[in-house]
Amino acid sequence: MARRESLLQPVSRRALLEGLGVAIVSGALGSMLAGCGSSATPTGTAAQASPAASPAAGNASQATGATAQPAVAPAATAPATAVLTGTFTSLGWGDIKYQQDTLDGYAKAFPDKVGSIKFTAEGAKGEGDVLTKVLTAWAAKSGVPDIFQQNAPTVPQLIDQNVLAPLDNLINAHKEVFSPGLLDALSAQGHPYAFPWRPNTWMMFYRKDLLDTAGIDPASLTTWDNYIAAGKTYYEKTGGKAWLTYEPTNNANGQPLEIFMDGLGVSYLDSAGKATAGSDPKMLQSLQSYQDFLTTKAAEARSEWDAPWYTAIKNGEFATMLSAVWLDNTLKGQAPELSGKWGIMAMPGYKADQPTHGFQEGSPVLMVAASSAFKDLAQDILAYQYLTKSRVIEVAKQRQASKQGIFPPLLQEVLTDPLFSTPDPYYGGIKFFDLNLQLAKNGVTIHFTKDFAQVLKIYTSHLDLISAGKETAEQANQAIAKDVASKIETGN
Repeated sequence: MARRESLLQPVSRRALLEGLGVAIVSGALGSMLAGCGSSATPTGTAAQASPAASPAAGNASQATGATAQPAVAPAATAPATAVLTGTFTSLGWGDIKYQQDTLDGYAKAFPDKVGSIKFTAEGAKGEGDVLTKVLTAWAAKSGVPDIFQQNAPTVPQLIDQNVLAPLDNLINAHKEVFSPGLLDALSAQGHPYAFPWRPNTWMMFYRKDLLDTAGIDPASLTTWDNYIAAGKTYYEKTGGKAWLTYEPTNNANGQPLEIFMDGLGVSYLDSAGKATAGSDPKMLQSLQSYQDFLTTKAAEARSEWDAPWYTAIKNGEFATMLSAVWLDNTLKGQAPELSGKWGIMAMPGYKADQPTHGFQEGSPVLMVAASSAFKDLAQDILAYQYLTKSRVIEVAKQRQASKQGIFPPLLQEVLTDPLFSTPDPYYGGIKFFDLNLQLAKNGVTIHFTKDFAQVLKIYTSHLDLISAGKETAEQANQAIAKDVASKIETGN
């Protein structure tokens, strides 16, 4: 299975929802998962550093009584006043070596800050497994990792259960880097609780050669009306053997709907926690677009992340792919022979001058546990790894040397480095990283709540019915409203 251009391995929504179902009730478990987090207590008062302390000062700021000041980057010349000991643990899935290198790289750069702390990166099978481990350890009041990975939808649940530390010092000093809409989705009462280290920016990948053969100009695919009409044309011209894109059947069918929702600025639930289905015309329009997507043959129902899917990409069975920034690494890894045939552009929108700017499922995020004895140090590590120009370039060079994909950066200023500014031959000379940052600017994402997993199950069940031709968008719109009202709003 190809790895996305991230720390993450591909995880289907269905698998994640199963993990969420376990994790939601895991707070009642009393057993601790062995080896899951900090196992020793740091020396001195530095162990109890406040979340409000400056991350650049490390956990020693509480001991010195210094006034906390947000830092733009870690200060290598500021010696710690207390020696830290113990174990600092990160927990995630996917590229565990990269996570360990992150911790070791910081320790090497700032030995005065880390003292004798032992840094350990631990792995799990997937996002649901990470969540279960974290909540089980949280219930046991021991062994919670200091830093751990999730995707944005689980953030409200973790905030609600008081698992997360606020990340004001990490985020606030760099607010200009992030889309306000994305930060809002990861915040509560004005405090950010998750770090979107690699925003999952929506993009449209397209085969220039295949569209040209069908007489379709990619520049015309700026609206969903044009796109869906082009899909019908493409299907007919290929004799029903190829499609403009695909609908992921093992991803709970939510991805295309979420794209339409981002384009209209609507979420599954409104700010009052009520279903937008049945009440907000924008949700009905999103469902209608989803239905049109299938009935006009613009998309074919296909599973992702399996051999037939990779083969379909190589064989040109999809002329476009509506996806997110991570697909870059998958295409280059699975089909390097197609270099120069692919292009990339903004997603279509509901108006030609308003392309869809948003983030698939929010984004993969990193969070700091509220129980961590090293909350300030954790924020400092993340700032160093992702918000320090020299470090971002250093990591990119290391990954290029080892023939790994370079992570799309958060920082605009790194685009001056040749690693990020060189036109990408795979996409016909388009500056991939520059385009990604342009599309991420002011991007929107759906609103997540602590009931997200349950709500998504309801929507998914009706998207399945639409896909099977057993329900219309109008029928699904009304049925979803009733289901959410009975199962979520009443607490059943």
